[in-house]
Amino acid sequence: MCRNRLAADTSATMKITSQYRMAAKALSKLQKFTTPQSAAASDDLTKISGIGVVYSKKLKAIGFSHFSQIAKLSKVDITRIERHLGIKGRIARDNWIAQARTLAVKKK
Repeated sequence: MCRNRLAADTSATMKITSQYRMAAKALSKLQKFTTPQSAAASDDLTKISGIGVVYSKKLKAIGFSHFSQIAKLSKVDITRIERHLGIKGRIARDNWIAQARTLAVKKK
């Protein structure tokens, strides 16, 4: 009985470790496609309709703090961000990219 429990505990630990590694790998990919820019000069992402204070903080935490970064998102980038934030379809629905392009041009 102890062996079965030990085997189950080991299996559960391995599963958690595997999930952690997958999450860490996904986060590193997410961080790789962001371009680091000065946090002091970050844009007010809440000017984009659909991005409130909460999403703004979450986006900045993963390296998105400028309109130009959001304007340049690829489909793969969008999928990664939506999975990370748990907001499937929101970026397209709220048209973040077009809004970010407009705001980035106005900023210049």
